[in-house]
Amino acid sequence: MLLSIQYLRAIAILMVTFVHTIGSFGLQGVEFGVQGVDIFFVISGFIMMHIMHQRSQNYLEFFLARFLRIAPLYYLATILILLSGTAYKPTFWHIVQSFSLLKIHWHQPVLIVGWTLEYEFCFYLLCSISILLLKSQKSRVIFLFSALIGLFVVIDLLIFNDKIYGHFLEFLLGMVCFFLSKRKFFSHINPWACIGWIFSGFCALIFVDIYFYNPLTFLRFIGYGIPSFVIVLFAVSLENSTSIKEIKFLKILGDASYAIYTFHLIALYLFYDFTMQFDGFKYGPLPYIHGQYLLQKVFLFFVSIGFGITVHFFVEKPLRRVLIPKDYARVCFKKIYSIQQNSTEWVSKLKPLTSSWH
Repeated sequence: MLLSIQYLRAIAILMVTFVHTIGSFGLQGVEFGVQGVDIFFVISGFIMMHIMHQRSQNYLEFFLARFLRIAPLYYLATILILLSGTAYKPTFWHIVQSFSLLKIHWHQPVLIVGWTLEYEFCFYLLCSISILLLKSQKSRVIFLFSALIGLFVVIDLLIFNDKIYGHFLEFLLGMVCFFLSKRKFFSHINPWACIGWIFSGFCALIFVDIYFYNPLTFLRFIGYGIPSFVIVLFAVSLENSTSIKEIKFLKILGDASYAIYTFHLIALYLFYDFTMQFDGFKYGPLPYIHGQYLLQKVFLFFVSIGFGITVHFFVEKPLRRVLIPKDYARVCFKKIYSIQQNSTEWVSKLKPLTSSWH
């Protein structure tokens, strides 16, 4: 994985955790940090194109790899949030929708941050369908462009039109970013110019948040998506034009970004339940520590990050090793696909599949 992408994942998850813990520093209507989600969406568009162009995969192999990447940890976090009693509107059908990873009726699942995974899962499905139906990369790209625009119209403009965010179009921006970087349109730019563009992108996110998206947020793919596109594009261009030093802490944060994202709210709820047992903690979901409100928020920020990193090393990585053993995953997916393609020979093909695991 490109170091620049891992570093951006690290920055994006710090932004999201920041807004959920520290917040706006008292600036009315300002929510700096939510833009980390838009950066994630642009990165996803870039990464899916990178995978589809660099690896020869059938549709089932592609889909299962993506599904097993996000679903197990998300399901675990959802179960924990339900058991904790802090789930968002935990009705039966809402829970069913949450586990389906599909945006059908409710804006967000019972694990509130899971709404972004519904967009991600839908994008993964589209990529898998494009691999299934179409052979050439050009045809697949045209299909994805058309489908993402269509989903923006149907879901954002027609169904959930009270919040016209346009996140599907941010995947499209990430795809454009991949093709521009692949053709090395900006690889000749001076590294300091790339850094300047990256810095300008983050400044644009802050500027838009304060002066345009305060208090109403709409068409995020313009105000947040385009600056995120600039950030990702020039971060990748920077790595294409010069070597980037590996920063261990940022790389760990990037690797653990998904675990932090899915579990940081659980850490907040657990800490809240713990502190409410003591006198003096009665000021809402983020109680005071000896009157030091900001200190409390900063402490929660680091607790949430640390909790997510712990989940990454001791839950997420072991789960991946169990669900997708590295040496057998690829051949397993290919044999499953082969069985599905020719169901009349499933018995003879299943025997070598099971015997290869011993």
